[in-house]
Amino acid sequence: MLQAAAICSLAPVVRPAFGSVDLAAQLGVDYNSRYTLSHVRSASHVRSALVLAEQVYQDFTAVKLRQPFEKSLQEKKQRMDAAIETMDGLVAYEIGEVTSAATYYMAETYFDFSRSLTESERPADLNPAELTAYEEALDEEAFPFEEKAIEFHQKNMDMMRAGNFNAWTEKSRGRLAQMVPGRYAKQELSNGFLDAIDSYVYRHPVQPVPETKPPAPDADH
Repeated sequence: MLQAAAICSLAPVVRPAFGSVDLAAQLGVDYNSRYTLSHVRSASHVRSALVLAEQVYQDFTAVKLRQPFEKSLQEKKQRMDAAIETMDGLVAYEIGEVTSAATYYMAETYFDFSRSLTESERPADLNPAELTAYEEALDEEAFPFEEKAIEFHQKNMDMMRAGNFNAWTEKSRGRLAQMVPGRYAKQELSNGFLDAIDSYVYRHPVQPVPETKPPAPDADH
């Protein structure tokens, strides 16, 4: 079956070198010179690049996997490559918040592709047994992309533990609580409970226990 062959050809994308997305030209960098987007170092330019990269991500998520499956899958994969490649290019700037944002979007790109596979439009000509096999194949191919999504959100957790706390690392923590609730939701609950205890103790300090002096010795002895 052609569609089954298309599904089985999927594999987690290896990020290509940055360069196919023409963000440098949109930022006014001369493509005829030796400079590319990777040479744009100012924070303002990098944040402008992030805005453009977010549009690449939105273009990717807008593509739905419909019939004919092969055609929509090809377009989805191409847009995923572009989104991952673009976000990966932003990480090289080593600007904490931008790196966290790009990492968050790479995670969400992989997650969207995984979800798009499992929610894709089914062929109309399959009997029940074939449909079951088809959906099992989709689930099997979608799983590695979900694992990649978790892996990239965990990279943001590593940055948070290293002191790089911002809105994007917080978003990744929230997404992990949804994706891996057995681990991260429980951890958040535990942290919140401990924070509440710390706050209560701070507002209501424990009164010091009065020092008990030993009884004075009996004068008769």
